Amino acid sequence: MDKNGNIKGLSLAVGAAEQDFRTATSLGIYNMSMGLIGALARHPDVRRIRVLASREMVEQLPQSDNVKSETYDYPAGGSVGRVWWEQVGIHRAVAGKDDDWLILPKGFASFVTPCPIRLAVYIHDIMAAVFADRYPGTFPRAKQAYFSACYRASLKRARVVFMGTEFARRYLAQWAAGQGLP
Repeated sequence: MDKNGNIKGLSLAVGAAEQDFRTATSLGIYNMSMGLIGALARHPDVRRIRVLASREMVEQLPQSDNVKSETYDYPAGGSVGRVWWEQVGIHRAVAGKDDDWLILPKGFASFVTPCPIRLAVYIHDIMAAVFADRYPGTFPRAKQAYFSACYRASLKRARVVFMGTEFARRYLAQWAAGQGLP
């Protein structure tokens, strides 16, 4: 506590229930998410991390007094559950809680509902932008439209956007400018 009796430190929610090691299409995103949670758990300015996780992920979380988990299995069970989670469910899970920030390590913000708290996203790659521009028809149209809408929502709604490389950041900045986004 500080000198005024206020609790010090951030309370973070990490949305990762759609990630499951057994069914992941990208083990890199899963491993980065687990590494991020571990690093945040050790950070002195983080009071609590509430991980919204699949049951499988809960077993892999760092053992720390400041890491708590809530289990949501349906997002990792298939496309319908994942889309519902990313667009509506995750915001219901953080609404009215004591979290300062929602961190989305997969980077897909909702384009359906606004986030009820401050939002930070980690966009791993520029796949949705590159494939639409350079390789049209590579993805089914619905999947391409979904990825693009999530990218747009992430850039519009997140207060902080993390990128893994300077190349990806520059490409996404160009793509965003072309879309009329910040």
